[in-house]
Amino acid sequence: MTRRPRRIAAATLLAACALGAFAAPAAAHAELVSSTPTPGEILDRSPAAIELRYTESVETSPDAVRVFDGRGDRIDTGSVRTPERTTVRVGLPELPAGSYIVTWRVTSADSHPIRGAFTFQVGAGTNATSQELRGLTDKLLEDEQSDGVLGALYGIARWLVFAGIALLVGTATFSVIVWRHARTSRRARRIGWTGWATLAVGTILGGLVYGPYSRALPTGDIIDLDVVVDTFGTRFGQMALLRLVLLAIAAVLLPRLFRAAQSASEPDPLPRWWLATAGVTTIGIVMTPGIAGHAATGDLVALALPVDAFHLLAMSIWFGGLVVLSGAVLPGGSVQGLAAVLPRFSRTALICVAVLIATGTFQAWRQLGSLDAFRDTEFGRILVIKLIVFGVLLVVAMFSRNIVTWLYAPPLDEAIPVVAGGADDHPEPTPEELESEVRRLRINVAVEVILAVAVLAASTLLVNAPPGTTALASTADGVEVGTVYLQSPEADVDIAFTPGTAGLNTVHVTVTGSTGTPIEVDNVTVTIALPEQRIPDLDIPLRRLSPGHYYAPSVDIPLPGTWAITVKVLLSDFEQPILKGKIAIQ
Repeated sequence: MTRRPRRIAAATLLAACALGAFAAPAAAHAELVSSTPTPGEILDRSPAAIELRYTESVETSPDAVRVFDGRGDRIDTGSVRTPERTTVRVGLPELPAGSYIVTWRVTSADSHPIRGAFTFQVGAGTNATSQELRGLTDKLLEDEQSDGVLGALYGIARWLVFAGIALLVGTATFSVIVWRHARTSRRARRIGWTGWATLAVGTILGGLVYGPYSRALPTGDIIDLDVVVDTFGTRFGQMALLRLVLLAIAAVLLPRLFRAAQSASEPDPLPRWWLATAGVTTIGIVMTPGIAGHAATGDLVALALPVDAFHLLAMSIWFGGLVVLSGAVLPGGSVQGLAAVLPRFSRTALICVAVLIATGTFQAWRQLGSLDAFRDTEFGRILVIKLIVFGVLLVVAMFSRNIVTWLYAPPLDEAIPVVAGGADDHPEPTPEELESEVRRLRINVAVEVILAVAVLAASTLLVNAPPGTTALASTADGVEVGTVYLQSPEADVDIAFTPGTAGLNTVHVTVTGSTGTPIEVDNVTVTIALPEQRIPDLDIPLRRLSPGHYYAPSVDIPLPGTWAITVKVLLSDFEQPILKGKIAIQ
């Protein structure tokens, strides 16, 4: 390898390691909208099962839902079922009176794991205080957290997939469309096979890591055969298998593409069967990340999937072409020798930039939902960083294009006739000037490659982050959606709105004393208001179910937002603490 390809490879490896260090377990697109029992509910008798309902279809593992008693002992039957794609159900034995904790961890349609927990009670008695239950719930939920090593490996695998697609597809397109003499270049052939190997490694690594990562299993389970087999039953695993099949086809096509690399100076024309097979294989490869990612969830999926594929295809043709240009074409190339490739690649790159801007704008609009998401969500902040790096890349690319235009512009005497007797103010550039511009172009293209590596890293982090629309819906002003816990020296109040969205909600209010157990009170009133929308106070019509537990069915919440909530607890004729807080309604 020459010095330049070694530098590019070092920058690529450094970006992959940095990406793995900063990659975190991702959030997801699906959201829990309701459950039976509801959070905080006090039941008269033992429920037969726990049922969870989500906004979108989810995938489950055998231990997706777990139920624990107030001592932290697991008591569910372990028979997790999905009667509907959006519903998960686990059976229960006969439960004695007491407090219980439900933890769940499922996989959204965009291949990201989501988790949560809530409590409920059977009968008036309890075997744990409120503080003990909260502490135990936090501990059990922490156990559902993925290993940091798995999160790093998962991020690296995602990046390798994007980088491999860019190198493989970009090199093949460059060799077929931009400059067919690249088929006779040993360096171009190495770049193409490097892309193939990178994509294969990323796909295999992702398939091994995904099972333990999505189920919060130990790192050592990446080689557990049962876990790997379960992964193949998920959308992510199925796309990984499909990609490996397509890579097997690509392994047959690549030798035919570079067959004349050792001897022939003029490559043979490629047969139509090869072009058709390569086209279908390429479309299949660029479709697989979107089908197992954000493009497959949310609104306008039928449009989002092809847009995502075109975005990845344009990125691959441009970024992969830059690597071939920097590593195989520009080193040692003369001004005359580069005349057949530089103008054509410049035009191809310009088309790719236009496609990237158009498809990227659509993706940002669909996944952010509002300008606030740029500032208030992880997805938005990563996207801002990506746009800044992409903007710098465009500036450098513009300078490269200006050099190409200057080098290969039509001769002045052909473009603008010189008037008889006039002087030519634009003499032909000297060979030294031409060579100096080619050197500048080599530096510019190398910088473009490094910036492209950074853009790919940002893209990988975007794939691993919850879309802005989901993040904004899940939290507002730091308040947990649909629930609020208010404290005072006299009494604590736990309030849950189910499903926590605008429209009809079921409201549960639990009043507890210093020991954390429900206490008998004379009365409880709950009022909510949305001052910024000038909505007057709304009284929640509560009715008593049991000591300390109040209930209101079919409460109509007119608008989403962060509502101010006021609770008055009448303990006696002379004691009425007033508790205030905020509750987020989607």
